[in-house]
Amino acid sequence: MSKKGLSVVLEGDEGSKRSTTSIVPNMTTKKKPIYGFLEFCSFCKKKLSHEQNIYMYMGDQPFCSVECRSKQISLDEEEATNTEKKQADQKASSSSKSCFSPMFF
Repeated sequence: MSKKGLSVVLEGDEGSKRSTTSIVPNMTTKKKPIYGFLEFCSFCKKKLSHEQNIYMYMGDQPFCSVECRSKQISLDEEEATNTEKKQADQKASSSSKSCFSPMFF
């Protein structure tokens, strides 16, 4: 007999499965369980089905597929790289200014 509910599979490096956690909602009511933030894919906004795999990223961002999750990871990495570049440029720019530069009034 299989349990109904949400299963979370955590993956380590190289796709090795580390642990599986099942959340089984109270099935005494006829309402479908609601998991709040697990309603829509964080990338493509597709409605998520609790009968299919949900791929998580950063702990609270659900995705409908590995592809959507990978695209979000790529965007986040690109944004982090751009932020680091801007900070390095600003630091280089501010350090190149001399406190003895002539001032004109």
